[in-house]
Amino acid sequence: MMTQSNTIKQQQTQRILELFAIARQRYLDAGGNPRRTPRGLKGDDYMTDEER
Repeated sequence: MMTQSNTIKQQQTQRILELFAIARQRYLDAGGNPRRTPRGLKGDDYMTDEER
């Protein structure tokens, strides 16, 4: 049986993965190198302030 804490952690993990996928697609759409990962710094992570 899963506790509510585990369920929340799983939901948070799923949301983070979704945000990373969105940011990755924005990076590629902007002409980013598909073999390179953005540094992840603000301004190079392709995320909005709200997503960050």
